[in-house]
Amino acid sequence: MSPLTRRTFVAAGAAAPLLSAMPALAPTAFAATLPQPGDPATPAPGGMIEALGAPIVERNIRSASSGVLPDGRPVLYVPSFGEPAVMSVVDARDGSLISGHELTGKTTAIYTGVAPDQSYAYIVGTTPGAALFRYETATGAFTNLGNPVPGESNINRIASFGPDGTLYTGTFPNGHVATYHPDRGFEDWGPIAEGEQYARCMAVVGDKLFVGTGTNARFFEVDLATRAKREIALPPEYAGNQSYVNEMYERGGLVFAFFSPAYAWGIYDPATGQWRTSLTDMAALVPAEVIDGQVYLVGRDGNLYGYEVATGALTQRTTTGRLTSTLARGLGQADLGDPAWPGTSVIGIGLTGSMWHWNPVTGQFRTLSSQALGGALKIAAMGFSPGRQLYVSGFLTPGRAARIDPDTLAKSQMTGPQQAEFIGSVTSRSGTHLYLGTYIDAAIWQLDETKAWQWGTNPRRVVRLDDRRQERVLVVANASTNVAIGTLADKGDPNGALTIVNPDTGAVVHSLTPVPEHSVSALLFRRVGPKAVMIGGTSSVQLGVEPTDRSAKLFVLDLLAGTTHAVTTPSAVAENINQLVELPDGRVWALVSDSSIHEVTATHSYDTANPFTLTTRKVVDLFGEPRSAGSWGAPKLQVLDADTLLGNAAGQVFTVTISTGQVRIITEGSYATADPVGDGRFFFADLTKVYRYTPERVAPATTASFSGDAKVVVTLDAKDDRAGVARTEYRVDGGEWQAYAAPFGVRRAPRVLVEYRSVDQAGNVEQVRAVTVVAGPPLQVTLAPSQTPTIIGGA
Repeated sequence: MSPLTRRTFVAAGAAAPLLSAMPALAPTAFAATLPQPGDPATPAPGGMIEALGAPIVERNIRSASSGVLPDGRPVLYVPSFGEPAVMSVVDARDGSLISGHELTGKTTAIYTGVAPDQSYAYIVGTTPGAALFRYETATGAFTNLGNPVPGESNINRIASFGPDGTLYTGTFPNGHVATYHPDRGFEDWGPIAEGEQYARCMAVVGDKLFVGTGTNARFFEVDLATRAKREIALPPEYAGNQSYVNEMYERGGLVFAFFSPAYAWGIYDPATGQWRTSLTDMAALVPAEVIDGQVYLVGRDGNLYGYEVATGALTQRTTTGRLTSTLARGLGQADLGDPAWPGTSVIGIGLTGSMWHWNPVTGQFRTLSSQALGGALKIAAMGFSPGRQLYVSGFLTPGRAARIDPDTLAKSQMTGPQQAEFIGSVTSRSGTHLYLGTYIDAAIWQLDETKAWQWGTNPRRVVRLDDRRQERVLVVANASTNVAIGTLADKGDPNGALTIVNPDTGAVVHSLTPVPEHSVSALLFRRVGPKAVMIGGTSSVQLGVEPTDRSAKLFVLDLLAGTTHAVTTPSAVAENINQLVELPDGRVWALVSDSSIHEVTATHSYDTANPFTLTTRKVVDLFGEPRSAGSWGAPKLQVLDADTLLGNAAGQVFTVTISTGQVRIITEGSYATADPVGDGRFFFADLTKVYRYTPERVAPATTASFSGDAKVVVTLDAKDDRAGVARTEYRVDGGEWQAYAAPFGVRRAPRVLVEYRSVDQAGNVEQVRAVTVVAGPPLQVTLAPSQTPTIIGGA
């Protein structure tokens, strides 16, 4: 898939001076390394950066694998998100921590696998990039093995092993099959099928490897010896209408394959070459290994079910419904070594580390806490509420959010969505409220700040759009008295939507795809002539499908009629228009995926066939060259003050001077969010941490000392208590500026002009101070920064 990008736009307003496309200015100072929590503030161009730390810290466990150590102890290998991500080796009997291992440089860990001989456990670490890590059970050594297919950003399930201990896995975004063996290392088998982005999951049965794909669900059989492959049709009820074969495991010589979005397990029998049956009421969790002829699965009702391998009979084994998605994230099996728990028990662990045991012989069930490690969770969105509180959502959290007070910097962690990709204040008939747009239900939630936060009640869900095949909320905006929602469709479906909703009732006023095969990634309410309209931007980027036209579009939606007009292509090479912002003077600029900013003007006429026109022109190149700004709504652009925009793109936080188009790169980061107080402060994120930027506008102060007779020695001493002095410069008699490193001498006959100034780490420049030294008696003069004589010496 080609890189993600973003683009620009301006609506009808007062005429303004034209700007040529301006490249970024070289920063006068750059915060090469961000401060850590507890460190002093770090200088950055124009200000100081403080580290607030990670607002969301939690165990975030998405799966686990069971195994046995060489000394016979049963264990769970438990991954958790964090910075870095971690793998815990937990005693399966009591939840105690045996050891913990950091996936250095990675923030996400989901997939684990255990070699059949129990010699190694494997775990995948991603974001940024992808790597396979190996834990040696005999020694405890933990090794980063690297990426089996350099350039691929994800490694998928790693639960499939061949008879000789070879691990089989797949990748994204080019759908490669890859292998690893401790003696041979990695081998790339190439893409499983042309056009498939995910080689999602695998299972080995005898001498055959079975591979499931996405974002078009297909099922392949590969001969391990010859690598010859053939595609096997999915069961008729699922053929051609599924996005993923999302999970796959060998159990008892059968292949259990999970289809999405049908949410059903298909059971394939390689011996007969037929699909045996489908299980439609089971959860998408790893089935336990065969225990006494039974494969145990968790049902969608939170109970355990046993599938009889020999007969295909499915039997409910528990009735309490306690194995919810929170408690049951990874399943395994273990001999607990306790006569009260005879034989092999089914074991598991939940999102935040709670463990459980169930015994097939006695039917006993118990829960226990574990010491599995967690960490700081990656940030997915930030935004200010009308009450000037900063709200933060994380990436695939166990239902956590955070709130930060911008004055005291106090952080509060709360229950919340698993993932919100939009957070911001929006005005409508309901007033101005904080809205959150969530994944994967494409819902928006409205917060009443006069009441306590209680997720599910306050904020309340206004509407969900997953029943309209939408998955991600990319943008929420004012739409006169209503709110407008721009969404990305389910994976494999290119048709995103613009939905206008009454925020009081949740009633849908309009719902449409303004540009076929595009999602809606940017929105702005405007009045153009007599009409109330939304000016929108699109994205052509979607997983599992290639649109006919990849160029992002701008469009006008007539809010009364619900009709789309003036579809315009601002740049043939841009695939995303990620942000639209109204400037203080009424113009509109848009951030585009090649890291440029465009001005967009909308006009109205009474031509019924073409009532609206959009024109665009590029006004700013952020980096002086095209760079991928980032995906969908992650790049930001917003007003910081009357002549400044704040934004982030291509991993950089920047400001733009509106009147000149000049760009200042501040630092690395994302989700730049202006403080509504309007004093130039803003917040931004870097992976799991939040930072505050405060403008520093006070220049250094330089003290100058002059001593000597015919030749005078000049000593300069600059102070800057906040940002720190970057350099001091001087020049003599109007010559070239020179860097001050040590006292220097000047001849004073008959007179000499000495000028000096200092610059701090934030780029603030001291006003030039000029002193004329005149011939006369010996000098011993010290000029404090507050003293301003222009002539010293003389009779």
